[in-house]
Amino acid sequence: MNEPERRWLYMANEDLRTAELTWREGIYAQTCFHAQQCAEKALKALLVAQTGHAAPRTHFIVELLQLLPAKLQQEVPADLAPVLDTYYVATRYPDAIVGSLPEALPGRKDACQALELARAVLLYVKEQLHQR
Repeated sequence: MNEPERRWLYMANEDLRTAELTWREGIYAQTCFHAQQCAEKALKALLVAQTGHAAPRTHFIVELLQLLPAKLQQEVPADLAPVLDTYYVATRYPDAIVGSLPEALPGRKDACQALELARAVLLYVKEQLHQR
C-alpha cells in the first residue's frame, strides 16, 4: 500500500472512530455524517490504488462507485450509496432540507444502519487493498 492510499485509509478509520463515539453519546446525525465520511474516504483510498491518480473531488458515494471497475461496483452493497449520500449535507446544515428540524434528523435506527454500511465498506476496501 502506498502513502496516498494509507493516508485516505487513516482518515476513513478516524471517521469510523468518530462515528462510533457519537453513536455511544446518542448524537445520531453526526454518527451518520461520519459514517458517510468513512465510506467516502475508504472508496477514495481504493480509487487512488486502482488509478494511481489523486482522489476525485466529490463527496458523493454514488459518483465514487461509478469510477470503480465494473467488477468492484458489483461487490459493493447496492443500497450503500443512496443511504449514506443523504447524510452528507442534511446532517451538516439546518437549512439543507426545507423545513428540517432536529426532529427530522436521523435517529438511532438510521445511525445503526449507517455504521453498519461504513464498517462494511471499510472492511471491503481493506480486503481489496491487501489483495494487491
